[in-house]
Amino acid sequence: MPSTSQPDQLAFHIRLWKQPGRSERVHLIGIAGTGMRALAEYLHESGCSISGSDTGPCPDSFTTKGWLIQQGHSEEEITEATDLVIYSPAIPEDNPARIAAVNRGLPTLSYVEVLSALSEGAETFCVAGTHGKSTTAAILAHLLEQPSQRCSAIIGAESIDRGASGWSGNNERLVLESCEYRKHFLQLHPDHAIITSIERDHLDCYPELNDTIEAFAQFAANIPQEGKLIIPSDSEAVWQTVRQTPAHVVTFGVECPADWRAEEVHIDSNGTQFQLFHFAKHMGHVSLAIPGRHNIANALAAMALAAESGVPVERLIDRVASFAGIRRRLELIAQNERFLLLDDYAHHPTAVRRILETIRQTYPNRRIRCLFQPHQISRTEQLFDDFVESLLLADELFIPPVFAAREGDQSRSIECSLRLAAECHSRGVPATAVGSLDQIASTVETTSSVGDIILTVGAGDIHRIHHELIGRLFRHPESGRTAG
Repeated sequence: MPSTSQPDQLAFHIRLWKQPGRSERVHLIGIAGTGMRALAEYLHESGCSISGSDTGPCPDSFTTKGWLIQQGHSEEEITEATDLVIYSPAIPEDNPARIAAVNRGLPTLSYVEVLSALSEGAETFCVAGTHGKSTTAAILAHLLEQPSQRCSAIIGAESIDRGASGWSGNNERLVLESCEYRKHFLQLHPDHAIITSIERDHLDCYPELNDTIEAFAQFAANIPQEGKLIIPSDSEAVWQTVRQTPAHVVTFGVECPADWRAEEVHIDSNGTQFQLFHFAKHMGHVSLAIPGRHNIANALAAMALAAESGVPVERLIDRVASFAGIRRRLELIAQNERFLLLDDYAHHPTAVRRILETIRQTYPNRRIRCLFQPHQISRTEQLFDDFVESLLLADELFIPPVFAAREGDQSRSIECSLRLAAECHSRGVPATAVGSLDQIASTVETTSSVGDIILTVGAGDIHRIHHELIGRLFRHPESGRTAG
């Protein structure tokens, strides 16, 4: 299949999006993916008519927005009304909708190609890193927002404040979550950037940590001399990426030496507090509505870049306090006097450990029952020992089969989860390998005690059991044995 990248035509379409009264029909193949959804929301706010398709379920909000959504892929989804086609990186060349678009001579571009073009036409703030990209990008967009100057954003998680993960502003600033998978972020054009962290991940692309560091070094080298690069002061891996960057490097750190740092950190069930310093100067007292030491780092990185971009620190302190968080990042799903149901997207050992540590610190006297769905067989197998060490911070574990994503080996998926549960159990944490997500809710209900924290964790579809958990644990007064 010949290349269908048509940058000149894309530039023409982008100009049309900015013209009042114009409405193009943009069709997105794989629209339910996190990045594609954000792009669709951005295009919708830009005045485009949206249609799309996906093999998986789509949120109800797609149809309430008036989008035309098809379940599954076929050539019929490309209609005479279609002006432009965008496809997810997960959509192969032999997809029938992609073939139909090419046969009709429509401009047909990848998600990354569109982000590349958008970033070339705006002052672009890219947020990259193994952990914290979505939260940091969402905080940064929140901080850059002004009553008369709304920035645009395309982020891989829904902002609780906005009910969206992508939006189009009225100025020339654009915040992009920038993913290292398949080196996609090297196609972007950052004017400024944040690198939150670097660890081994996406092992199908980066077999060794040095491979990841090299990709991030190329990303850092793409920032211009007049740009800012914000990095954690205590990460040796990140420091290795900045040697070739022409940008001005600014550091942040939590209770460690840095240009921007947090001191006197206090975290409890009432919130997160710290004192903000810029070098030796005390800048003020900061309150966060989102818990966890890792979120202090995320907020610091965003505040540092916003401040270096000209936003007054007093405004930053006020704005960051009102940031409500993003979906699936220690999100409170339901609570009553008996139970607390939390949800998180964590799918890397470090992220899992940080979530469990945060809950321990925030709710020190409550039992944590962790429903962990591993994500990708290769990641789980290669980081197996690290996952075990992180999961041992829970009081009890329920582990369904690995969400295999691109791998699709069901027997290996089950075996991997069985082995993970067995190892955690042998190390002293009660762990049950559950055959399917459907079995978890009933198992948890029959063994729950009043005061339990129930935590669903994973980047797959673990969150789809929330409705049943709420029905079993939160609507019936008799649910839950008395602790002790």
